[in-house]
Amino acid sequence: MSRIRSRLLPLIIALMIALTVQAGTTHGEGAPLPDIDWSKEYGAWSAGEGVIPTSDGGYLALGSLTEQEMRGDWESYSQKAYVVKLDAEGTAEWEQKLAHAGSETNAAYQAIETKDGGYFVIGSTTSTSGQPFSQLLMIRLDGSGRVMWEQSKEDDGIHITPQAMIEADNGDFLIGGKGISNMSYSTAYILKVDGSGQELWYNKYRFGDSQYINDLIPAVDGGYIAVGGIDSPDYEPGDQDALLMMKIGDEGEQLWMKQFGDPGTDWGAFAVTTSGDGGYMVGSQKVINQQRITVLTKTAADGQELWQKTYTAGADVEVFNRLVKTVDGYALLGGNASGDYRNRKIQYDLLSVDGSGEELQRTLFKGAQISRYGKGSAAHDGGFIFPGTVKLGEKTKLQLMKLAPVGNQPAAGEKSLTGIAFSEQAKTMKEGTSVPTVLQAEYADGSKEDLSSAAAYRSENPDIATVDATGRVTAHSPGETNVVASYQDRSASLKVTVLPENSEEFEPAYGRIQFDSEEYSLAAGALIDVHLIFKDDASGKETNVTEKASFRSDHPDIAGVDAEGNLTGFRAGTTRIYASYKGKSVSANVQVMRASIPKPSELESSPAADAKDTAPDAK
Repeated sequence: MSRIRSRLLPLIIALMIALTVQAGTTHGEGAPLPDIDWSKEYGAWSAGEGVIPTSDGGYLALGSLTEQEMRGDWESYSQKAYVVKLDAEGTAEWEQKLAHAGSETNAAYQAIETKDGGYFVIGSTTSTSGQPFSQLLMIRLDGSGRVMWEQSKEDDGIHITPQAMIEADNGDFLIGGKGISNMSYSTAYILKVDGSGQELWYNKYRFGDSQYINDLIPAVDGGYIAVGGIDSPDYEPGDQDALLMMKIGDEGEQLWMKQFGDPGTDWGAFAVTTSGDGGYMVGSQKVINQQRITVLTKTAADGQELWQKTYTAGADVEVFNRLVKTVDGYALLGGNASGDYRNRKIQYDLLSVDGSGEELQRTLFKGAQISRYGKGSAAHDGGFIFPGTVKLGEKTKLQLMKLAPVGNQPAAGEKSLTGIAFSEQAKTMKEGTSVPTVLQAEYADGSKEDLSSAAAYRSENPDIATVDATGRVTAHSPGETNVVASYQDRSASLKVTVLPENSEEFEPAYGRIQFDSEEYSLAAGALIDVHLIFKDDASGKETNVTEKASFRSDHPDIAGVDAEGNLTGFRAGTTRIYASYKGKSVSANVQVMRASIPKPSELESSPAADAKDTAPDAK
């Protein structure tokens, strides 16, 4: 069969977009849009990392600020930890800029309001002696912003990154985070200091090659709960990937530990909060088939899982970093990135769910282009407040965006379901392995939502492969079977091929893969073949591995790619295709153009029309 090959020529289009501060939703256009009460910037050459509400009705914002200084006859730049106290309308009341012990690189990440009305701030400072390593920075401020004391914690050869802290009933402070070595191994730690900053104990926790702590809260029955993850040292998905949940006592001793394992998914928790009924709600994320999946897990007081819900954002990259309680359930706060590397758009992201984890609303908030987002928080009036770093010309500034309470959107189950589909067309596995799948619901309004934990699954041949209630497939013996998912009156099928245990199909590939083009262009109804090339690191040899790779498309209704690398355009639009080979992945943009329809006059005078007039009748 002959195939038409084309490549997307560089497309130069100047777009002037007037950016006004407004809100928009990723789906459900009829849903009420939340209002933005105010959006303000602070400092010059500054960046936003975090924000908390304060007991007087205002807020405390945290980040960094870079200033130019003269040192003798030389100009130098110093990055200082930046703390700004605001009133309820975002007006600055006082600010604090701090460079610890003369360090030229400092930042404030998070803070809590202390029981005496002051503030305890954590961040990082870079060592000024020997090889530079990030140290944990602790700052104690009184209610007016005066520095009461500052301390740093250093661990030889380790970058100490703090993630969360709490104040104990007796006025001591506990800080949790991770320490990263030069070999990229990370160790989870918890540090306890007294009210004057003196170290009481410093405990490290190891459960695998690398582990980390992202959040820390008081336990419902005494002690403390920490959550994070266990992963591979190179931060790529591996067999050790697991969500980590741990309870410790007053001296940092481990009372119990739970691992929610899912190999090959880079699974880790970003936040934990109490559920109000004696248990906990854990927010986490994992990566499946190059898609980032958000997971909400309800546990009992002892960490036993009660239920789990999953959420996807389609083609976008959605990263949450905060979980807060709301009147209706919970809210996940973070950011959303869309577009390719040249047209990247980053927005604040809010996902609201009810007490059972059912999605209520996912909302993106538009404004001036932001380059990054920090950890947001609940506001005093039931709304939310997001910190970030906004681009203003050549400068960046710490930004705060205050949102009014968000009206709820109808749950997905109330919308018109048109179909369900796996994110992959087929899956190849090695005997004795287990892998997750992603199942999505497709609605009449064009939206898609994750169904992985809501559907019913079965395998047509359990001797070859079985599937559990979450859609995770386990391979038992070589052969082929189909995994079938059912939801309401819809069904979807995934072809599963199991290879022998000694197959070399999944042996590590030392090199890189790339498409034969960074971008593809084709008309609706046309087909082109794409090629995947593997370049060996040692020999430099390039090999066509298209037939051994797996493919998928973000929007298969715009353009789909089959197991042989055949790319077919269906309707005008843009999408992104992905290829995977031996644990490596790559992506490329696809532009589908509207099919050209010849005018009647062109048809009448075309050679094809003339040939048709003179052709003999078909028999």
